[in-house]
Parts: sequence; C-alpha cells; structure tokens
Amino acid sequence: MADALRLAVLPGDGIGPEVVAEGLRVLEQVARLDDLEIEVFRFPQGADHYLATGELATPVFLDELAACDALYLGAVGDPRVAPRVLEAGLLIAISRHFQMDISVRPYRLASASLTPLKGRQPGGIDLVVVRECAEDLFALPAGAIHPGIDDEVQVGGIAFSRRMVERVTRYAFELARQRRQRLVMVEHSNAAASHDMWRHTFERLEPEYGDVEAWRMAPDGFAMSLISDPGIFDVVVTTWMLGGIFSDMAAALVGGLGLSGSARLSSTGGPSMFEPIHGSAPKYAGKQAVSPLAAIHSVELLLRHHGYLVSADRVATAIEHVLVSGQIPSATTRSGVSTREQGDLVLAALQDDADVREARL
Repeated sequence: MADALRLAVLPGDGIGPEVVAEGLRVLEQVARLDDLEIEVFRFPQGADHYLATGELATPVFLDELAACDALYLGAVGDPRVAPRVLEAGLLIAISRHFQMDISVRPYRLASASLTPLKGRQPGGIDLVVVRECAEDLFALPAGAIHPGIDDEVQVGGIAFSRRMVERVTRYAFELARQRRQRLVMVEHSNAAASHDMWRHTFERLEPEYGDVEAWRMAPDGFAMSLISDPGIFDVVVTTWMLGGIFSDMAAALVGGLGLSGSARLSSTGGPSMFEPIHGSAPKYAGKQAVSPLAAIHSVELLLRHHGYLVSADRVATAIEHVLVSGQIPSATTRSGVSTREQGDLVLAALQDDADVREARL
C-alpha cells in the first residue's frame, strides 16, 4: 500500500462543517472500497476560533498544514467578523504561504434538467476555468483617502508578473492538451494596459502548443458566447477577478454553485487546497438545507490530483447518478433533500456502482 495521504480538514464557517461532513463520509467510503489509507487532521480555524482566540494563520498552524499533503476546506466568512478579516487572514494567507497560484474549476452538465439553457444535452457543457489566484487585485496595497467625507477616494491597483501569468497559462495549455485541445484566454488588453502581460504571454506560448486550437477574447464577447454557445469552450484561462465572475456564470449553466468544487494548486510542490466554490451562507447554517455536492465534487478533484483516478471516477459517477436519476433534483436549497440525505444518496450510489463492478469481474 502507498503511503497514507495526510489530509488537513478545515470545516470553517457557516454551512462549511455540514457539507464537509458529507464530503468526508464519501471519502471514507471510497477509501474502504479502494483500500486507500487517508489520515485526517482537523483544524478549528475560522470565525469561532478567531473570536475566541484572535488567531488566524499563525506560524504554528502553517507548519502543521505543511506536514499534510492536501487541504480540504468548507467555507470562510461570518457576519460577526469584519469583511476581509477571515478571507485575507486565513484563506489568502494560506494560499500565499504555500504558493497556491492556480485556481482550477471544472464544469460539466450532468442532466438537461439542471441548465437554464434550452436544448443542452448531458455533456454538452464541459469546460474548465483556470485562473491565477495570487496577484491581480491582491498584489498591491489599497485603501481610502479622506475616508468618511464627500471627498473620500478608494484606491487600489492591479498587477501581474510575467512568472505568474506564464505559469498559469502554461498549465492551461497543458490541460487543454489532455482534454479536447481547445483553449481561450480571456483578457482585457484592448482597454487595460495591465492585461498586456496576458496577451504577450499568450503570443509567446501559443507556438509551443500547435496541437491546441487557441484564441483570445475580450471579457464582454466571452460573456456573450458563454451564454449563447457554451459548448465551444474547453479550457478557459484568465485573471483572478474575471475568472471569479465567469466561473459563477459557468456554474449557473450546469446547475448552480451547489454542484461546483474547485482546486487551488500549489506551484511549489506544497499542499494544494480543495473546496466548494460557494460561500459560507451563514443564514442556512445548521438547517441541513444546502447541497453537499460541491464539497463532494471537491473530494473528486482531490483524489484525481493525487493520482487516485479510479477512486475519483467512482465519485464522479456517483454524483452524476444521483442527478441524472432525479434522486437529487437540484443543488439548490429548494431541492427538498437535506444535506445529510444527499450524502446518503451518494454513498448508496457508490456502493451500487462497486457492486456492479464486482459482479462484472
């Protein structure tokens, strides 16, 4: 047996603990089915811990995370804490410490009933949004001049480094090469000089990937095409801010935020982080109303990233089954199926699939 996968679990705030609990149940069952050894280390960091101790990403905490192979996050954000305190002091601090530079968010339509678009068949939308998640609006300090009066000005900046943009763009080209050999870069260099770095990087790397059909689009044109003809897209590479907007749009096309997991990949070989793309939704905390499928999808991404491809395929198949069969009619809070019940259905689908596979042997 291979060495155990050491997994740091940060349930976080709001609905985070509820959805993470279901993701871990799925992970435990897959580990039993495929004889995987996974060690789970739980950490309390989040709003409650911060309010009680004042601690966020302390050096000791970061050292403990460094001893793990991957991080599994629920959600960050709480109305009792000022905006950006938890996000910057925990989520961004972890990402920067481990140089989690590349955000990967896949979207695939499992059932025609889930999309607001007419005439879309299962698999008719199948794309991945790749974005950088270390620079952009985070790169430079920002703040207010003359705060609180009519002359108040909010100041910020955008910055991109050649090293970062090339790292993210090259990852996207390699991913496209593994998928359907199509890549679009979404950048705004026709209006924003800071985006010239993206255009120049594209022009420099494109000749190396002659087997990939690649082109560039402005954000407004891409937004129109994403809605009118999403099936043409395979891999989309873009900035942090644009990628956040377009990844939520893509999520809406395949069933909503409740279905979509994501990965923050470390470029230095350190632990990467896997999480649902939805927020902490504090008003639903404790109500068992939110779908755990995005958190379960994040488990699939975690397994796939670490080379457990059979196990990842099991999870993907189970998610698709509960959606296609209508057992979970949607990933919204109006589905009529509780968080725990949805976890139960995925576990049953995993077991049924395992039984079928065994019967075939």
